[in-house]
Amino acid sequence: MGAMRSNTDLSDALSSHSKILVALLNGPALGIAAAMLGHFDFIYAMPEAWIAVPFSFIGLTAEQNASVTFVNRMGLAKATEVLLWGKKMSAEELQRNGFVNQVFSAEDTTGFHRQAREHLLDRLDGLDPAALLSTKRMIQAGVHEKNDPRVVNFRESFLQAERFAGGVPGRRFGQLARKEVKHRL
Repeated sequence: MGAMRSNTDLSDALSSHSKILVALLNGPALGIAAAMLGHFDFIYAMPEAWIAVPFSFIGLTAEQNASVTFVNRMGLAKATEVLLWGKKMSAEELQRNGFVNQVFSAEDTTGFHRQAREHLLDRLDGLDPAALLSTKRMIQAGVHEKNDPRVVNFRESFLQAERFAGGVPGRRFGQLARKEVKHRL
């Protein structure tokens, strides 16, 4: 249960964070690492990046508020494909559907980090920090009024705990290890 508590606390911290949160994807993000991305204000990616959350395949449910944050970022239709079917989405698809803000082409991760940093500094130049953070608070308040992230977080965490307590993920991982089922990744 310690891992569940840690995941719940992480989701709570990300959803209520007062600063601007930026994620840089330089490669694949899978499972919980992909799920937590929905909390970020800006997501930038390299072309070869992709996400997948094959929770249903391994007998788990959505976590890290993904059942709400993915819908908010990419819309109901695409979020449903990603969350229910475990559909893998490329950086290009993610940008097209509003999940990723921008895809940067760079030769390597260092170049990608440099491009993203320069982009952010350019966008932030001349903005009033207090106004920026106040606007973030208003955006958060609107999202929270629609779906309280703490309620969603606890709902997802308790459902996940039930799945683990019932042994479903362990059995599914065992089937994968024995090659009794085939995964799509």
